[in-house]
Amino acid sequence: FAATPQWFGRDGNHLRGAITGAHGGLVEFLAWKAKERFGALATSGARFDLLVRPEINRWRGEAQHRLVFVDGRSVTL
Repeated sequence: FAATPQWFGRDGNHLRGAITGAHGGLVEFLAWKAKERFGALATSGARFDLLVRPEINRWRGEAQHRLVFVDGRSVTL
């Protein structure tokens, strides 16, 4: 992660943050209803296999690329 992910939403159930992309740029990510499924993502050093859906978010005329988490599992080394 580029920074510590943040929980948001009325119940703090959604997670957002940024990861470093393959070419060094930052890519925003969202994990909807994530607390139960991806709760350990907010833990430093956690490793996951994730299925993501790329998405373009348009806000005030600007396009932002982001990844939306679809499914995943924690990985132990």
